[in-house]
Amino acid sequence: MYQFTQITNPRQFFLFDRNIIKEKRWNMWSQSAKAVYPVIASFADETGECFPSELTIAILSGRSEKVARDGIASLAEQDAIKIKPYISSRGHRMHKYHLAVAKPPYDKGRWFPFLKCVMTGGNWRMLTPTAQALYPVMRRFAGFSYSDYEGAPECEDSDFMEAYQNRDYDLCSADPALMCELAGITRKSYPDAMNQLRQRFLIECASNDDDGRQQWKVFLSPPKIYKPEYLNDETQKSFCYLLKKTAEPRWKKLPVDDGKNYLENGNKCYQVAK
Repeated sequence: MYQFTQITNPRQFFLFDRNIIKEKRWNMWSQSAKAVYPVIASFADETGECFPSELTIAILSGRSEKVARDGIASLAEQDAIKIKPYISSRGHRMHKYHLAVAKPPYDKGRWFPFLKCVMTGGNWRMLTPTAQALYPVMRRFAGFSYSDYEGAPECEDSDFMEAYQNRDYDLCSADPALMCELAGITRKSYPDAMNQLRQRFLIECASNDDDGRQQWKVFLSPPKIYKPEYLNDETQKSFCYLLKKTAEPRWKKLPVDDGKNYLENGNKCYQVAK
């Protein structure tokens, strides 16, 4: 079972294709597909290939195994991923996933970095389905705040580039109705989704822009993440039925009549010399 640990590289990311949102594919995906897609993408290598188990995907997306399985199947139906079954070296039936867009072609403005700490810090799994649908859309419209960096205009300036690459948030002032449309959620569910994103440290209210529109800080890297111990406890509560299935039997001493003592664990016997 997946175990949450201390994050050692909080700036690791994968590239999220803005066209998934722009071309209105995202709003057509099921809630379960939206929940699992960033999780699967976070494991992918440069070729778009990855091997996370269904249980790991379920844990990181905050969904049950069945819902995660439905999401994976839905992504395959939408040609967002390809699934190939294989047998692991230990004889387990597993699945290999391949993202439809593997190595991103150079296309300025097409991609935005989706930091893996959003998943490994537990923030993603804590979100409701509508909040999970909305967050990538806000990221798609959010832009770098030049006002937060004095003298920022020259992109060639190494100090500016460092500040840009290590920024914690972008600013979003997109129209709520448009974001709801592209997220595939109702206008009525928008306030609850925004409240969820605030509570899970993924957005924060900012000052209005020059035209008086409400702006939001949309965090690339959440200012707060969850303790691994808390996340692992929550995972065990959610998947306790698996722990019961896989729990090892206690060692027990068996009666013997051949003058030697044995300890049995399941089907394995270990001889203990006198």
